[in-house]
Amino acid sequence: METLGLSSSTPKTEPIWTTWLWPDVSDEMAARTAANNAMYGSFFVAAITAGAALLRKSPPSLPVEVSPPA
Repeated sequence: METLGLSSSTPKTEPIWTTWLWPDVSDEMAARTAANNAMYGSFFVAAITAGAALLRKSPPSLPVEVSPPA
């Protein structure tokens, strides 16, 4: 039963998103890994944002009417 994970003595595993949002930083290596993951995530968000800003269609500029000199 333990092989199938059906017994009550097996510890419950945490979902992956829980470890990403609330990492265990009890030692230096875990803290560095969490910091690197946060850095890569912020670079990814920044790249997507920059790409969306570059591809966004800007409004056409209004022609400027120049009146003849009086």
